[in-house]
Formats: sequence, C-alpha cells, structure tokens
Amino acid sequence: MTSLKAPFVKGKIVWPCLLLQIVIISVLMFLLSRFIDSSPFLYSAILYAFAAQLLRRTLARDHRKGIQLIKEGQFEAAIPWFEKSVAYFKKNSWVDRYRCITLLSATGYNYREMGLCNLGFCYAQTGRGEEAKTYYQEVLKVSPNNGLALTSLNMLNSIKKV
Repeated sequence: MTSLKAPFVKGKIVWPCLLLQIVIISVLMFLLSRFIDSSPFLYSAILYAFAAQLLRRTLARDHRKGIQLIKEGQFEAAIPWFEKSVAYFKKNSWVDRYRCITLLSATGYNYREMGLCNLGFCYAQTGRGEEAKTYYQEVLKVSPNNGLALTSLNMLNSIKKV
C-alpha cells in the first residue's frame, strides 16, 4: 500500500522541556569531554539521539507502530496498537508525565492524549463516527483544552446535523 499523508497527532513543543534537553546534551558533552579529546559535541549528540530512539522504540513502540500504520492508510490495523499504547501510558502514567526525561521528548501532548486522538481519527476514517466521538470526549477528560479533540468533535457533530 502507498504511503498516505494523514493528519495524525504528533505533539507541540514545550519550551522548558526543550531547554532541559539542551541541558542533558550539555551535561553529556561535559562528561564526554573528560574522556574524549576530539568532537565531544558530536559524540554527545550521537549518544543523545541513540538514547532517545532507544527509549521511544521501547517505551512508545505501540504508539510508533500505530503511527506507521496510519501513514500507510491502514486505519483499522492501527486501532489495536493505539489501544495498547493508551493502556500502557494509563498504567505507567509516570513515564508519560516525565516524558521529558523518560522518553527524551519535548512534546506538550502526553502520549495517552495523542493515542486517544489517534484512535478517534482512526475510527472516523473507518466510518465509525460515534466511536470516534467517544475517544475525542475521552481526550477532553484528560485535557479539556485539546484543540484537535474539540475541532474533531465539532466536525463530527456538524456532519450529523447536515
């Protein structure tokens, strides 16, 4: 199947988390400069990138698989992956709450919130608008000001009225 440009939730940047990421890289650079004479910044950046990828590919693997399936237009197949992701981050809320450190992620949306939005999107794409609404309403319980959930609910409600 060909790749699809789908508007799924990635997340907004939280500047304090981004600054913390810079501090982490700086600490890595300082520590590595004690052991490596040439290019401590390069090695710090590589180590940071490796750690970020490793953490996201392990702790957020279900979420990433769901995103991959959305990109491929396989919305039905993505649903169980996002359900697993939401369940994981609900059970391990501390991982999501401290994602700035645990996942080296500076996103403003938590993974549970993104997973619920993506579930709503997948259900809407498979023609199951009522189920999509349920997930967008769940997002609003977690984050009442989520613009994507509010907009999506308004759109789904307006389609019903037409």
